[in-house]
Amino acid sequence: MPNIILKIINNEYTNDDCIPNMIHYIYRTKNCMSRKTEQLPIFCYGVRTFPPQYTYLITDFRSVQKSVNAAEPYRHLWHLIFSFNCNRITAEINNWINSIAGLFGLAYPVCYSYHYDTDNPHCHMVISTISYLPDTPPLTDTLLSQYLSQLKTQYETTDFAFQIDDEGGYYNV
Repeated sequence: MPNIILKIINNEYTNDDCIPNMIHYIYRTKNCMSRKTEQLPIFCYGVRTFPPQYTYLITDFRSVQKSVNAAEPYRHLWHLIFSFNCNRITAEINNWINSIAGLFGLAYPVCYSYHYDTDNPHCHMVISTISYLPDTPPLTDTLLSQYLSQLKTQYETTDFAFQIDDEGGYYNV
């Protein structure tokens, strides 16, 4: 049975560069400390440009963010990491990750990619806090917690052992 750990990264992601920095990082489009540039396949939901391209992902995420006139700096995105205790990403795991991205992507731009640079393969997922749909609330820590509760319930019906590593205390708001 695959063991899956979801880590919610404890970072505020409020600066203007967080969107391009995260997209470049998860798709490895620029040299990063752990590996050379790879330009990994683009998996995404809730973006306007098709077929998706790295620069357009950044533009699409930013255009949704600019649709909000916030007086104070606010969180632009959530960064989730799903880590797997297996040698490779199976079709079952890929379908599971894709369903998670699709769930968030019904209202919020989301993109993800798999990395194999550690002992356990893992998936980085970036989710915009601002919806592309009108009158949809921002993805606050409270709303994220509701999504995660739904995910946890969904995984109780699978063969995965699923646990949440919530270093920032967002899940138990």
